[in-house]
Amino acid sequence: MQHILFHHTKSDALVMTSANLPDEPMLTENQDAFSLGLDLYLLHNRRIVSRVDDSVLIPFESRNLFIRKSRGFVPDLLNAFHDRSVLSVGPEENVTASLSKDGKLITSQYIGNTTRYEVQNFLRNSIDRLIGLFGIEKIDAVAIDKHPMYTTRRIGEEFAERFGAEIIEVQHHWSHVAGLMTDNEWKDPLVSLSVDGVGYGLDGKIWGGEILLSRLDSFERLGHLEYIPLIGGDLATKEPKRLVFAIFQQMGVTKDYFEPHKAEIFSKAMDKSPQSCSLGRVLDALSSYLGICDLMTYDGEPAIRLERYLDAGRPQYEFQTEIEGSSPSVILTSPLFERLDSLAGGKELSEGEKADLSRSFVEELMVKMVEVCVNDAEEHGMKTIGLTGGVSYNLPITRIVKGLVEMSDMQLLLHNSVPNGDGGVSIGHNVIAGNLL
Repeated sequence: MQHILFHHTKSDALVMTSANLPDEPMLTENQDAFSLGLDLYLLHNRRIVSRVDDSVLIPFESRNLFIRKSRGFVPDLLNAFHDRSVLSVGPEENVTASLSKDGKLITSQYIGNTTRYEVQNFLRNSIDRLIGLFGIEKIDAVAIDKHPMYTTRRIGEEFAERFGAEIIEVQHHWSHVAGLMTDNEWKDPLVSLSVDGVGYGLDGKIWGGEILLSRLDSFERLGHLEYIPLIGGDLATKEPKRLVFAIFQQMGVTKDYFEPHKAEIFSKAMDKSPQSCSLGRVLDALSSYLGICDLMTYDGEPAIRLERYLDAGRPQYEFQTEIEGSSPSVILTSPLFERLDSLAGGKELSEGEKADLSRSFVEELMVKMVEVCVNDAEEHGMKTIGLTGGVSYNLPITRIVKGLVEMSDMQLLLHNSVPNGDGGVSIGHNVIAGNLL
């Protein structure tokens, strides 16, 4: 086909993509593709039975860190650690669904962001397809994320009603750890860093910088990062200068990032804003402060663009922060931003200075997070620490954590088959729900 195309065209290259709008599922009918209003269409007479996106993964040492586990890698049977029939529908973004039967667990292809109506239908259809492939006639329980506003909850409730199944709510970051444990056939209790952008916490706040002691049927929150107000809720993730403004406002410093009338509104909104302890949001704020990324145009952009600076930087600036309390311990982030401002405030920074400052900042933060992990692991007689969640795709951070853990004469448990991010949450949901049953 490609030889024929280039034989009849004067072009040196043809750039093609799937027949879908951003964040929408791929179209499966040729006639529907014409609604996209494109310049050219390459059609085929083979029917598309099931949509399967390309897989995306990051090789790390001898492991594969899956961002999307899809084409070529699913379906893939895992040990469920229970013998119940459970359906789990995942969180809201980067969603997959999982089904278990007779001690085995099977996960769907990458589904996507279920805030879109067509993606919700894609999820429903994929679950029905899994039920048919797996020969499911009875479902004991449907596992859903604890976040009360996630669209997947409604889909889970539909299937629970159809099968007369119990509904089990499962906390997001505990599910990340359970996915890591499933990935490594790990049944023992595990102290882990579960670090990402957003997950609904047991206190009604937004978690994401968590240190958890996890079992397959229970967990304890051992530590977390300091809470930051998200001014405007989700808008703070799209405009990370709001995060920086909020962090310094907590310290009694007003940054002139916004017009005076807007800054006044934001100041008044601080107390009523959602509170987040997410490591992802801290990295977004750091990226924004250093002028690396002030506007998120795709998922995780500020932290992703920060990554190359972390990789190139050296920890040559002195940063210090503190750990307050215990069970859970709170790792403060405001002293790090205060020190950053004393070193870089009002200066025109070179690319090298941005790299070294960001590396120094993140290393100190990871030192404190790993310190809490190691102390708690030692207290419980453990020699292994886990790392999971979307932030663990950041290789400089993963290398820093690995080095610190190994310096403490412990080993680090990483992903290989189950996605680190939200694509692996349905697996954790399933394993936890089955063990709770």
